Amino acid sequence: MRIKGTDRKAVEALVDTSEALRDYVRLYPEAKRRAVEIVTGVAGDYADMGMELVIEIAEDAAARIERLGKSFDLTASEALLALHIADGGSTADYAAARGITRNTVRNQLQAVFDKTGARRQTELVRLLADY
Repeated sequence: MRIKGTDRKAVEALVDTSEALRDYVRLYPEAKRRAVEIVTGVAGDYADMGMELVIEIAEDAAARIERLGKSFDLTASEALLALHIADGGSTADYAAARGITRNTVRNQLQAVFDKTGARRQTELVRLLADY
């Protein structure tokens, strides 16, 4: 289940709709990826067991780009490229989609590497896994 937006009230309303979800709720507003953890007991024959549900709160692309840019002092174009790579995209696809040359993408990617400390795209993907 994905909840669009970062509205705390929307999450609280979701929890309030179900008695079963009131056992334990924790919001993670400080995390890089915003999430809600819900832990509840199970009734009946399985009373000694529990259920954990973690709901990631999706944020819009602009907020994601801005947060990444602030974290590593990236320009908007560099942050957009970094997220494209982190999400599994290729530099060739990015160049084609943005209408820019591969050389421009390579230059931007080098700036991303310099600012993040990553040396390869695989390192960048690992580094940005929580963005």
